[in-house]
Amino acid sequence: VVAKDFHINGGHAEPGVSASCSAAGSTTPASYHLPGASITDYASIPNYRFPDVGFTVEGFIKVAPGNAGKYFFSYASGTNDNCRLVRSPVLTYGGWVHWAMTVGAGPSFAIAHYRNGTATAGPASSAAWCGGQGGTLVLGQEQDSLAGGFDATQAPNVWFDSLRVHAA
Repeated sequence: VVAKDFHINGGHAEPGVSASCSAAGSTTPASYHLPGASITDYASIPNYRFPDVGFTVEGFIKVAPGNAGKYFFSYASGTNDNCRLVRSPVLTYGGWVHWAMTVGAGPSFAIAHYRNGTATAGPASSAAWCGGQGGTLVLGQEQDSLAGGFDATQAPNVWFDSLRVHAA
């Protein structure tokens, strides 16, 4: 796991609301809820560079109904604010989904999306992959400039649980 901490703006932890199963009597981990319709609710990792050897981003995500076309994942560099965007239609609305995005090693950086282990079309846009340049990873907002330029109408009502990046 390529470890980095998210910087949290707005939103809130929801103890007991989780995609993870737990044994009887154990504490259920918290998910993190970004309620959308705001430019202040998001999680980010500034100055982040994805591995050049290829990687997978995966975790449990829940998108509320009525959020079609809104971006829950955004990666921008200083030269490309749309390096990688992923919209909510890649997920099933209203329930927890295990989402994974794999990005192959350069120079092609082939990208694939998976929903609950099954390959799915990735309703995402990307001018050109720039993750090796370093930039900002944002959850819950689409960046129109590096680490900013947010638009409340593009912010989904979304929950995240156990999001990780794994190097290939």
